[in-house]
Amino acid sequence: MRLSQLKFSSNVIEKCLETEQAAQQIDQILKGTHFWDDQVLVRELGFKSRNRAVRVTHIVQRLVTHQFGNYVLQKAMAIITDAELKTQMLEAIKLLAGSLSQTKHGQKVLSKLQKSYPHVFVGAAAGTTPKKHGPSAQQNTPGGQ
Repeated sequence: MRLSQLKFSSNVIEKCLETEQAAQQIDQILKGTHFWDDQVLVRELGFKSRNRAVRVTHIVQRLVTHQFGNYVLQKAMAIITDAELKTQMLEAIKLLAGSLSQTKHGQKVLSKLQKSYPHVFVGAAAGTTPKKHGPSAQQNTPGGQ
């Protein structure tokens, strides 16, 4: 994960994701079954590093918010073959949409993902906020007092 967050090595990682074995290895990394597991990740998560949901969410959060890591994450998502794993990743990103929309690279990531996965990111475009409904919305309108 560390190499995905460095300017020049992230380019190398992206290139490595173009190999035939990349999809299988990305699946293994995200599931925690790769032979050379990321020991920093194991230390950070402890026994939870084997919990797929926790692991995927942690990795996605770290990469999607990073100026270089987000490119690696987007490339990885494009080659992942496990539909359930891809859905987990997309849902983890969707939860971060609010904070991502507040940074320039986050807005770009959301825009790209919304184009690629519109069924997941409906209304999560950069700069959009959901309209308030209910009593609190009426209090803020001129006639709602």
